Amino acid sequence: MTLVGVVRPLRRKVQSIVEALTVGHKELRKVASFWCPGFVKVVVIEKPAIKTRKEISPFSTEPTVFMAKAARRVARTRPVKAVKDAVG
Repeated sequence: MTLVGVVRPLRRKVQSIVEALTVGHKELRKVASFWCPGFVKVVVIEKPAIKTRKEISPFSTEPTVFMAKAARRVARTRPVKAVKDAVG
């Protein structure tokens, strides 16, 4: 089998995965989780706002001011067992 014979099916698989993820990305705005079968599970976590606070820095042990952060939505990905087994 030539290199072209190996690359073309791989390219089609990668394209199908990317298409599934783009559809899932649009779905994440409506729903809090999305599952791409056999590949990955994506979950949206809503983190609350954090106020400015004064604490001791764990690295320098000096008092520092940690700035405020706005509320945000964070996407977390978790690989499916099949992907974990394939990677090693």
